[in-house]
Amino acid sequence: MLGQLNRALHAHAVLGKSDRERSLFLIKEWKKIIVRMEARAVDLGYSRACKSHIPVCRGECCRWHFPEKLYDVDFYVSISGMTARDTQNLVRLLTDAGNEAFQCPMLLEKGCFFVFENRPAMCATAYPCFAGNVYWKYMEAEKTRLDEIYKEIKDILQSVRD
Repeated sequence: MLGQLNRALHAHAVLGKSDRERSLFLIKEWKKIIVRMEARAVDLGYSRACKSHIPVCRGECCRWHFPEKLYDVDFYVSISGMTARDTQNLVRLLTDAGNEAFQCPMLLEKGCFFVFENRPAMCATAYPCFAGNVYWKYMEAEKTRLDEIYKEIKDILQSVRD
């Protein structure tokens, strides 16, 4: 994970003005979708159900399933809304966890390191234990646009690596 974060930090530091502006525009759209999806999960009771079951499941999906799927795009989106201090804390957290992390090092005792608005999409919108067909259909429809935004941001970040 630290390598993915470092690539995102590098891109954040060296992106040209037009690419930076375009990526920030896309990130705003991304975050609006995430907030909309969470509102739908709240309306359906999934958010409350998830939080109330944490003492039983101990954050199983956050600890084990999602972290292995975080890439530089996810970290780039996340750090775009963070203060320099929070970014330094994130670097320290992932450095301390090392490459051998077997659980998500961002899931702390009191919850996720990220505030909701800065969480990667999969960490903010999935309710695998509770989500019924209505939410999954809604989520898949919203995810179509998230995937398009993700690809466009990925292409922007790729231009930094080339």
